[in-house]
Parts: sequence; structure tokens; C-alpha cells
Amino acid sequence: MAETASRTVTVDGVRTHFLEAGDGPPVVLLHGGAWGECAATAWPTAIPALSRAHRVIAPDWLGFGGTDKIVDFADRAGRMLDNLEGLLAALGVEEADVVGLSMGGSHLLRDQTSPSPRLAVRRMVLVSAGGPPVSGDALAALMDFTGTVDAMRAQIALAFADPSWAADDSVVMPRLEAALAPGAYEAFASLALRPPGHRPPPLGDPFDYSRVTVPTLVTAGDLDRLKPPGFAADVAAAIPGAQLRTFPGCGHCPQLEAADAWNDAVLTFLAQPSPTQPSPAQPSPAETAQARTAPAQPSPAQPSPAETAQARTAPAETAQPAPAQAAPAETAQARTAPAETAQAAPAETARAEGAQIETAPAQSAQAKTSPEKENS
Repeated sequence: MAETASRTVTVDGVRTHFLEAGDGPPVVLLHGGAWGECAATAWPTAIPALSRAHRVIAPDWLGFGGTDKIVDFADRAGRMLDNLEGLLAALGVEEADVVGLSMGGSHLLRDQTSPSPRLAVRRMVLVSAGGPPVSGDALAALMDFTGTVDAMRAQIALAFADPSWAADDSVVMPRLEAALAPGAYEAFASLALRPPGHRPPPLGDPFDYSRVTVPTLVTAGDLDRLKPPGFAADVAAAIPGAQLRTFPGCGHCPQLEAADAWNDAVLTFLAQPSPTQPSPAQPSPAETAQARTAPAQPSPAQPSPAETAQARTAPAETAQPAPAQAAPAETAQARTAPAETAQAAPAETARAEGAQIETAPAQSAQAKTSPEKENS
């Protein structure tokens, strides 16, 4: 199992925290938006599973976790996407499969349905994302957090179908600690601020899914209290060629409540042939017809029996001496010589591009960790 590292990069003057593990094609995991939400609480089982075959990068969104608590009131989501784009550039990630949970999926959809997407996405996985934004009683309950243990248990109960998650202190306490970190409470609470005369956006789904051009997997629980029934099927039907996977008995966080099944579904989806890799060229009909009608080439002339016998008895006049073998000392030197063509590690590449990376061992993830909920 690949070790998970906790790292911080300075992107345009903003300290940006992320978790990283594994090698291979990059996969970016985008957590949702809720009190105390961050990469560590959203992906404790997904990171080890996906990192067996991929380089997994799980950032903390701007305003969450270990990333600076900055809020752009003019364009909150746009500024968050700017920071994500800068992080991936600093890490040398030119294209990636991207997984977005709840708010993370909404921001991902905002980008991929825009006229000019800024993220180079190879495949997209949505988790409890898309459809009409959270509203009404669900939104009121989502924003109702007083900073107590019981208040955090209530938040977790919103996101999980199984009540045991809200009773588990290994889930509750890390979320509570993150929610009360300096600046975290203020950053999230600012979602409720509205200027005088503010008009709410129109009801309904805000995305034009026909603009999505990448292979997409839509995942959701069938007992999600924060989203309307059937929303995931509607989203999958609206995205060209999208696949749908629903997890029975799960709420807003199927990546945790059905961790093994969700990980398997995502790994299977990511293992499908890359849409950016061209298929082998096929011959045109004219070329195929020409190959069928072309005259057969004559086989090489075979020697007569007399010539064969003569060849067997002729002296070996043209035998070449065997190539000289390297001396033992030379062989040992070749084995220990440095590889001149080795590529720089991702962290070294980022440093070369001006990013300042700080690395620290990541805290061990709990098998049960917390969920995602947001205004998506």
C-alpha cells in the first residue's frame, strides 16, 4: 500500500494543502463542502485503494482544511477553481481523471460545462453531485452548526444513512476539530451572507450537461437526504454517454458507506481505455481490396539436394569470432552507474517551476471518516 504524504504548496501566495499517494496516471479527488470538511475526512479509504494504480492528489479547497482561509465574495467558486488550477500546474499535472464529491463535483461541473474549461479532465466521476442545489429544510439543517459535539453529530447524521456514523467519535472529532480551526468557521459561515436586495438564483438544475465532452461516471446513494430522489439518474441521462452507479442503503457519502463497492466501481471505470489515446489505424476499404487482389509474391528459391549436401560438408570459413565479454570489474561498474535519463520526481519538478513544497507524514486515516455535504 502506497504511503500517503501530507504536503503544502504556495500557489500565487496562497498556502495550499493536499494529500498525495501512489504512482501512475494522476487522479484528483475533490472533497465536498460542509463544516469541517477536507481531503482527509472525505477520502480515507479511496486514497489507499486508488493509489495502488494511480498517482492520487487530494487537495483541500480554498477555505477548507489546511489551505488558507480565503473567501472571494465576488466569485467564490471561480477563485477556488483558480487555486486548484494553479496547484495542478505547480505539480506538473497536465491532464487527470477528476473525482468530485458534492460541492467538489458541482465546481467540477461548473468548469466542464463552461464554454472554455480550465481543467484538463480525462475522465470525470461525480459523487452525489449535480442536479438542483441543496435547498429548503435540508439547506437550513446544513447551515445549523453551533460548534458543539452534538451539533457535529447532527451534521454527520444528515449525510449518512447509517446512524452509527454519527455516533462514532473517530468520525465526529476530526470533523469538529477542522470546523473550529482558525478561520474555518468564519469561512464556511460566510456562505449565509447576502447583500441587501439579493435575489436567489432560479430553482432547478443550473448546468448544461450537453457541454460535457469527457467520459463520466455518476455515483450516488439511494438514501441521500440532501438531494431529491432520482437526481443521479437525471444527471446521468443528461450527460452524453454517462454511466450511472447507485449504491443501495447509502446517503450522501457512498465513497465511505459503501467504500469497497465504490472503489471497485471507480477503478473499473478508470481502467477503461483512455479517450485521449487513439485507436490503431484501420486500413481503408480500398486498401483492403488492393491487398486481396495483389498477386502473390514468389517464394525464395529452395536449394537442390546436391547443393544442400555440399553446404553440409563445406568447411566453416566465414565463422566470426565471438564478441569479447566484459571483465567482471566493468560489469559491476555498469550495474552501479547512475541512470542519466531518470526523470525528476514530481516534487522536484514543482520546485523547479517555483512552487515551494513542504512535506510532512500524513496522519493515519480512519476506516470510518466523515462525509460531505454542500450547497450543490
